Amino acid sequence: MVPMFHLSTQSLSQIINKLISVIMEEHAVLLNNLNSLQWFNREKLEYYAQAIHNKGAPMNNCWGFIDGTARKICRPSENQEEYYSGHKGITA
Repeated sequence: MVPMFHLSTQSLSQIINKLISVIMEEHAVLLNNLNSLQWFNREKLEYYAQAIHNKGAPMNNCWGFIDGTARKICRPSENQEEYYSGHKGITA
């Protein structure tokens, strides 16, 4: 990922760790009890992974993707570094 994003391994690690923290802070209730979700079971995940693999993905156990689409937002008054991506001079 270093050549693709032109970031150091440390920066990539920090980004991934932050993403995991945000996911856990915002959605831990869903992740802690996956049995309550009808669409999220082993059979469905295997189906999704097979569909992705059939479209040409080299892996056969990938069932989803993180959407990294940057969205413009108003300039935050606090914690700007949490939102500013540095990409095209916009906040994301």
